[in-house]
Amino acid sequence: MKRVLLLLLFSIAGVWVLGQEGGTVFMDNEPWDMVIKKARQENKLIFVDCYTVWCGPCNKLSKEVFPQREMGDFMNEKFVCVKYDIEKGEGAKFKEKYANEISAYPTLLVLDTEGDLIHRLVGYQPMKSLREAIQRGLDGINVYDMRESYSQHKNERTFIKNYLWALRNANMMEEYKKVARSYTSQFSMDSLLTMDFWEMINPIVVNDPYCKEYPFILEHLGNLQMLGVERYALEEELNFYMMITINKFYTTLLSGHLEDIQNVFKDRVVYLQSLLKLPVKGFSVRQIELAAIECMFDNDVDKLYERLHVFMDCDMLGENYFYREVFVYLLKNLRDKNKVEECIDYIQNRSNWQEFQVKELVALGHKCLEQLSKEEK
Repeated sequence: MKRVLLLLLFSIAGVWVLGQEGGTVFMDNEPWDMVIKKARQENKLIFVDCYTVWCGPCNKLSKEVFPQREMGDFMNEKFVCVKYDIEKGEGAKFKEKYANEISAYPTLLVLDTEGDLIHRLVGYQPMKSLREAIQRGLDGINVYDMRESYSQHKNERTFIKNYLWALRNANMMEEYKKVARSYTSQFSMDSLLTMDFWEMINPIVVNDPYCKEYPFILEHLGNLQMLGVERYALEEELNFYMMITINKFYTTLLSGHLEDIQNVFKDRVVYLQSLLKLPVKGFSVRQIELAAIECMFDNDVDKLYERLHVFMDCDMLGENYFYREVFVYLLKNLRDKNKVEECIDYIQNRSNWQEFQVKELVALGHKCLEQLSKEEK
């Protein structure tokens, strides 16, 4: 009987080893001092995967990248690897120890046996890309080494490109912005039309309609396309950040803190309107939103209705939280029953809006009609 049990235990152990064979071997939420001790014994660096259970990219790394044999061969030779669930237990303790380094997930850290940081990566990457990114960090292309030598090499293009690569991969975008701005400010705006400069400056200008480069980009989309930039993806990104910029006006309106933007609102509207006239995919929709916000800022309900009515007739209002909120504003503030009824009719025919949202708006519309009827009496 004992012999059978021993055979069973060995077979189970064999299956477990087989199941782990080839992939990256991780210590799982072990105390940090044990990790340090093991790394010293094996004379290896330490690789830390900081994750949360709800993080999609973390799970993707765990299931698709680290189990691969090629990744395992690379990692197991160089590192003692440990995973930490940052929200509990030993993981929470580790986060407290390295609080300044962990703000997004997954965060991947390389440390020496003294616990000093060597390299940092944030976010998901496919296996080959991640392996290369880790190796580049070990070869000196990492934030910590390059930050120390930045003052000596701040005018060297190759160094700056590598430093920016390290900063972007470490998700240190404020530092990225400073370094990129410092270097590119030495050159003319036309330098943006070279791939080297485009790759450096793109991450900090496409998302900021108020920066000096943004209008230049809009006016030179064709040139950038000829350079090799994928135009459709770039236009989508430009439109996305323009939407965020415009919606910030709206959230300010909702908050009631109009004094925060009172002095600059009109100038910014004129500026953004000039940009939105350019032929970029999605900008026509942004024009509608900006015009609506301008009317709401001026508390001009009738003008807002007139502007939206044109787009209602052309069926240009899609499924969008912003538009539904504009209709809430109209229904609550219109004093003309016919206009309220037209809004209700339009809302009822929105097959691409969620049913419960249509019902809520229609109910609000009828409530407003009742109130207007009472006022007439």
